[in-house]
Amino acid sequence: LGGAGLEEIDISAIGGKIGNLKTIKIQSNAQLAAAKKKFAGVKAVKEEAIELEEITPEAKTEIAKINQIVNTYRPQIASRYRVESMKYDMYGTMNITLYIEENGTIVAVEFDITVGSHFTDEFLEIVRAIILKWKIPVKEAQIFEFRQKFVKQ
Repeated sequence: LGGAGLEEIDISAIGGKIGNLKTIKIQSNAQLAAAKKKFAGVKAVKEEAIELEEITPEAKTEIAKINQIVNTYRPQIASRYRVESMKYDMYGTMNITLYIEENGTIVAVEFDITVGSHFTDEFLEIVRAIILKWKIPVKEAQIFEFRQKFVKQ
């Protein structure tokens, strides 16, 4: 709201009893570092982990569920890329890491841009804003990484 770095949230979709809802929009490296510190004991998983045999069936189910939900949201990112790539020459691949709290809220998003890729800071902020609105139900806090590829139009 305004230029204060605050984000308006429609809590009607939560269903009423929300208790103490506190959301922070991460806009600086210091805030990202604090979010990472909060998730220090959480093991990060990648979407490819669904295929690994060394993880438990319960963990596979949880990862598969997260991956399925992320896949339903991915078109939002692809759609925005099509719009933004008409304005700016952008292309490449990025790994996107989500920091998901126990209540399903994504509290931080981190990008790892592969070498040879090019994205504007504006596009990355738009993608971050889109992802921060996602809700991913989990049993416990999770760090989930997925890869997104963008091809020149």
